[in-house]
Amino acid sequence: MEITQASTNEHLPLVWNLDDGSASYFGQKVSAEQIASVREAYPRMPTLLEALSEAKYMGLI
Repeated sequence: MEITQASTNEHLPLVWNLDDGSASYFGQKVSAEQIASVREAYPRMPTLLEALSEAKYMGLI
């Protein structure tokens, strides 16, 4: 069985797309601009994963 990024996106918390700087957050596409906005909005979060979690909870992404 071949494992591809598309088949693992929903099961992994964060998958980076190095081509354009976007990511997949639990299967949801997040643009590079959204990631930059989340980092700016939550500068005290220790990790980007925690910042994305908070942003999703607050409805920002």
